[in-house]
Amino acid sequence: MKVVKINCDGENCYVCFNESNSYGFIVDPGCANEDDFQKIISVVKNNNITVKFIFLTHGHFDHILGVEQIKQYFDVPVAVHQSEIMLLGDAIQNLSREMFGKDITVNADLALNEGKLTIAKTMGNIMLIHTPGHTSGGICLYDEDGGNLISGDTLFYESYGRTDVYTSDNAAIFDSIKNKLFGLPGGTKVYPGHGPLTTIAYEIRNNPVNFE
Repeated sequence: MKVVKINCDGENCYVCFNESNSYGFIVDPGCANEDDFQKIISVVKNNNITVKFIFLTHGHFDHILGVEQIKQYFDVPVAVHQSEIMLLGDAIQNLSREMFGKDITVNADLALNEGKLTIAKTMGNIMLIHTPGHTSGGICLYDEDGGNLISGDTLFYESYGRTDVYTSDNAAIFDSIKNKLFGLPGGTKVYPGHGPLTTIAYEIRNNPVNFE
């Protein structure tokens, strides 16, 4: 897995791939400009990755700005949790009109539910974990074989996603983190939508969800 730092709001885009066959997918291509786009393309080309999907952890503007450009370049489908489709298509709810000054919407090609991602079986044992709270259709992607978790804006280093935006819910994000993510092995490496890498064990000890 490669991390691509995006200029828009310090967002982390992830390029994930199976080293044995080079099949992969891109998570949250929030490209705000051509430089961001080219950084993602370079990672794909330099690692000879065959991109199969775009996965979105949720639909906020800073995670979706580059979706259409990336989708057209690689000719691949966009996959989201089924509960996130409405937010993706609404420039007010996904905050693009307010924060970016431009209406950005995305049409999802694949509506997913919680469970093993059979569509990504060539890329390893990937589990979709539905983690509502920051948005109603927020997800995390868990690579059980590698011990990696892409947490989107659900779980951050010593923090968690804001719950004062459309479809967010404070009680739901606490439940998602405590009862789903904190049940993963402590050594699981957490790759968030913003900020630095952390681990499940560290967040169990230090995240404010356990003290509020």
